[in-house]
Amino acid sequence: MSDLPDTRAAVPFVVGAPRSGTTLVRAMLNSHSTLAIPPESHFLPRLAEAWRRAAPGTTQAATEMFLGFIEREERFRLWDLPVHDVRAEIARASDADTRSLAVLLRALYRSYAVRAGKSRWGEKTPAYALHIPILATLLPEAVFVHVVRDGRDCALAYLTTGIGPTSIAKAAIMWSRHVEDARAAGARLGGGRYIEMRYEDVVSEPAREVGRLCAALGLDFERGMLDYWRDGGSIGGASLQRDAHESVLRPPTPGLRDWRRDLTAGDVRVFEGRAGPTLVACGYALSAAPGFTGHMHRVRHVSRSWVSAVRRRVTRCH
Repeated sequence: MSDLPDTRAAVPFVVGAPRSGTTLVRAMLNSHSTLAIPPESHFLPRLAEAWRRAAPGTTQAATEMFLGFIEREERFRLWDLPVHDVRAEIARASDADTRSLAVLLRALYRSYAVRAGKSRWGEKTPAYALHIPILATLLPEAVFVHVVRDGRDCALAYLTTGIGPTSIAKAAIMWSRHVEDARAAGARLGGGRYIEMRYEDVVSEPAREVGRLCAALGLDFERGMLDYWRDGGSIGGASLQRDAHESVLRPPTPGLRDWRRDLTAGDVRVFEGRAGPTLVACGYALSAAPGFTGHMHRVRHVSRSWVSAVRRRVTRCH
């Protein structure tokens, strides 16, 4: 298990497959009196690669490269953060080695938090579920909060909002890849730096789940975190597709989407045929299991080889 440095507060990185509820968790955390989470960045892996290739040798070159990179990023513009604020925060970090990308990133996020009147910062970009190893190495204080949602509900969201894959097969592949990559990286990091939350638990027992998350991050639980929906500003441009996150403007509500009700039997078969092992590993019952209800026909025939594949994948996941 990798422990957090004693000298630095835990920094939540909220990740997960698209449409898994990461915006909801971000809104709750962002409503905390001490924590500020900017809109999705998406540029950190590319910045890390550009930095590795350039290897700036002086503090001045490092600062100018860093500021030039973020200034060109469309996503950074959504932060509504003047670059001169970032430059000033970098200057205040003069006791640290500002040739270090980690030091510059901390100055960037710290300047966002200061502008929001808060003392701590976090990050929420779902796609970082695919980049946990590099981000964990870059920022040892990062704690990855992986929000997992039933992939069939995620697929339903993709198909009904027009955001993400346009076919059920591609939806299954995308969901599985995000979930499997994040869980594998989390297993290597250990519990001190990886927290898994089920979306279904967050919306059904929000006080319990948010309290558990706060305890893991070293935050005091605040009831106002559950009132995020009263202030549209808590969403604050969390992504470019703000219209797709209207559900975050209401209290935690179970059953906003239900694949049992709204997916066809054929779509369910296709999704489970490609992502069944991952669903099982995450604790979600397949449609052929006892207790399945809805308008779809049960999946009656599952090949022996497919069942064996499920068992192998579950074993690896654990």
